[in-house]
Amino acid sequence: LTKADIPQLRTFVAKLRATPEGEKLWKKISIDTGLNPPAEPEALPEKKRANNPEIAKLWRIGYDTANDAGNTAWRYALMYQITGEEKYGRDAARWLLALADWQS
Repeated sequence: LTKADIPQLRTFVAKLRATPEGEKLWKKISIDTGLNPPAEPEALPEKKRANNPEIAKLWRIGYDTANDAGNTAWRYALMYQITGEEKYGRDAARWLLALADWQS
């Protein structure tokens, strides 16, 4: 997919959404705008001990939170590319900036 392909992709999506089947599919793949990014997860303690289930649990929570937030930002960015609607681009940027602001 190149920058030159975007107008044709947006036209295709608009035509698809104009059909009942396409609108049904759109509702399944689209993402609501205005969702709030998650809070930064708790940082791991300085002394990380091997085989400590509590540390592993904290790590998993942090990993899952960051992964989910990154995936949401990606979905917003993709929706912006597909539709050209600035609301998706703004939300993608907002989520990425929130992730970048995390300290740990």
